[in-house]
Amino acid sequence: KAIVEEPTPPVMVWTIPEAHKREKANGGKLPLPRMALEVIEGLPKIQGNRFVFASNRTDHHINSFPKDKKELDRRLKEALGRDVDPWVLHSLRHTAKTLMASAGVPEFNSERLLGHVVPGI
Repeated sequence: KAIVEEPTPPVMVWTIPEAHKREKANGGKLPLPRMALEVIEGLPKIQGNRFVFASNRTDHHINSFPKDKKELDRRLKEALGRDVDPWVLHSLRHTAKTLMASAGVPEFNSERLLGHVVPGI
């Protein structure tokens, strides 16, 4: 349910709207690293939809994860020409954390992007 704002190009800020913050998470705004911007810029755009992970409905985000996961598995199988090993959506969080660390993203930023509480904030 996060929204990306573009205050001053090429800086982008990941924003979690107040209404969607989890109680334990540090919310707010976080500048995105260049690698994240490249991924976001490569995502398909849906006209009239401001969400990064947009649904095909105007100004809505993806929120039917079991249905979306099933579709993703189908597309992966089609692209790879074979079944994919079993995985769960939460695995993507582990992968994201690993890739951010490999790319040199500061731990503070990666923790905030994953919605984790950062001690002292």
